[in-house]
Amino acid sequence: MINRFILFFLLFVLTKPIFAQSDNSESFTYDGKYKKGLRHGQGIGVWTDGSRYEGMWKYGAMNGKGTYTSNGNQYEGMWKNGKKEGTGILTYADGSIYTGDFKDDQRSGNGKMKFADGSSHEGQWENDMANGSGKHIWTSGTQYIGEWKDNQMHGQGILIYFDGKVDQGEFKNNEYEPCECPILKTVTEEFNDSEAVFVGKVLEVYTDENGEFEEIIMEIENYWKGEFGFGRRVIITAGYSSCDNVYYDNESYLVYAKSGTRGIYQTTKCSRTNLAEVSGWEIEELNKVIPCKSNAPNSRAALPSNESDFVCGCDGETYRNPYQAKKNG
Repeated sequence: MINRFILFFLLFVLTKPIFAQSDNSESFTYDGKYKKGLRHGQGIGVWTDGSRYEGMWKYGAMNGKGTYTSNGNQYEGMWKNGKKEGTGILTYADGSIYTGDFKDDQRSGNGKMKFADGSSHEGQWENDMANGSGKHIWTSGTQYIGEWKDNQMHGQGILIYFDGKVDQGEFKNNEYEPCECPILKTVTEEFNDSEAVFVGKVLEVYTDENGEFEEIIMEIENYWKGEFGFGRRVIITAGYSSCDNVYYDNESYLVYAKSGTRGIYQTTKCSRTNLAEVSGWEIEELNKVIPCKSNAPNSRAALPSNESDFVCGCDGETYRNPYQAKKNG
C-alpha cells in the first residue's frame, strides 16, 4: 500500500473540454475571410459568452494554427476540423499548463503538464489521460518514473520518496506490489546457500543496451566466500522487478549472491543483502561462521581486501578466500 507522502486526488482533474460552441448567427460573430460562403482563411470568431477564436479556418471550421480562449482557459496551437489536433499549449484558468500533442480534441501523444501547485507530469498521453511511460514529480519532491494507465501508476516503475525511501517494481492501480519472499533465512543458512558473500562498495552502475537490467561494479572491501577477478572488483546484476535491489553510487553493501550468466553474481531482496552500515551485527555473525582454530589467535575470518588478496589459513597456508581456508581446517 502506498500510504506515505502522496495525496492521490486524481492528478489530472483539469481535463474537461473547453471547446464546444455553437456558431449560429444569434450567438456568434465572425470577422475574416470567406470562400464559397464559408469561413476560410484568417479570421476571428467571437461568441456571446465571451469565448474567442483567432486563427485559420477551413470551409467553416477552425483548421490550422489558432488561439482559442474561454472562461479563463486558452489553447494556442494546431486545429483540425474544429478540434485540437497536433502540437499546442493549453493554459488552464488556475495557471496549470499542458504543452504537447493533441488528437481529436484531447491530450494524446507526448506532453508535459505543469500544475498550478508546482507538481508536474511528463510523458505519454492517450484519451486525455496519462497512459504509457511517464514521470510525475510532486511538490514534496517525491517522484514516480514508470508506466501509467488512465492517470494511475500501473505497470513497472520506481517511486522515490522525498526521504530517500524507494519502491521499485510492479504497480497496480496506484498501489505498489511488493516482492513476496519466503521466510528470511538466518545468517548461517544464507551463508551456506550463497556462492559469494562479501561487502562491496558501488563504483559504477551501468544499464544494459536494452534497458532490461543493470550491471553494478563493486570494489570488494571484505569477503567470506566467492571467486573474484583481479583488482578486487566484482560485477552483480539487478533488474527492475519488485524483488530486485536498488544500488547507489559510493554505498557499501553486504551481499549474499549466487552465480548467474557469464560468471556475474546475482542477488535479490529475498536474500539478506543490505546496506553495510546497517549490517554490523550480521558481519560479526559471519565472522563466527568461519572462525579460525585457537592455534592461530591472530587470524581473522574475513580479511579486508585492501590489506591482501589472499587469506592466511589456520594451518599456515594461504588461500584465495577464508571459505577455502576453513574447508582445509
